[in-house]
Amino acid sequence: MDISLTEGTATLLAARYYDFSVVALILAILLPFSKKDMPDWIFKSSVIFCLLILLGTIGIFLFLKFSKPATDKQPATEKTLLTRIRAAWTKFIAGLREIQSHGAHGRVALLTAGIWLCVYSNFYFATRSMGLPVAFYHIAIISIVMIPLTLLPLQGFANIGTHEVGWTSVLVAFDYPYKTALAIAAGSHFVLLFSVLVGGGLAFFGARFLSTTKETKKHEGKP
Repeated sequence: MDISLTEGTATLLAARYYDFSVVALILAILLPFSKKDMPDWIFKSSVIFCLLILLGTIGIFLFLKFSKPATDKQPATEKTLLTRIRAAWTKFIAGLREIQSHGAHGRVALLTAGIWLCVYSNFYFATRSMGLPVAFYHIAIISIVMIPLTLLPLQGFANIGTHEVGWTSVLVAFDYPYKTALAIAAGSHFVLLFSVLVGGGLAFFGARFLSTTKETKKHEGKP
């Protein structure tokens, strides 16, 4: 696809805007129920994170609501870092305005929340299936670490490396021994990869089988 770096960055920022907002909201809901099980510094950091993200979300929403769309200007001929950042911000805001014009902020937020709840459940049940004592709120905090890691320009295949760094760093912060945390991170990643490969393989061959069956019935004149 012929997409420029600026447009790709703007799309990524728009997606992360909803990701951070939804993750902060889910974590804010979980915090009162998990305060006694958290180290004090993690709880306070989580509260600060939630407040900053939610305030930032409200700030951008108000900016969209009360500011006027920028008029088209001639693109800057000099491609400096500042002009690239400004161009990405302009496209990011333009993308959010497009969503706003269709009244789709609520639908996109609900879809994002549904996706993250599925991700959380996938991670949680994968670790529990291995008999690991990982709590649901651990998964929420792990996601906070992993989202910024996905902004890195270089990513390993199937998040190899990113997953392990995010999981290990958070579990060590919760006083897990380093080797145990690394084993949980690697083990959970293996289970997730295996389940995706098996599920994807079954879906692929199932679709091929159904397609072949339909073609056979069509040639035979069967309904």
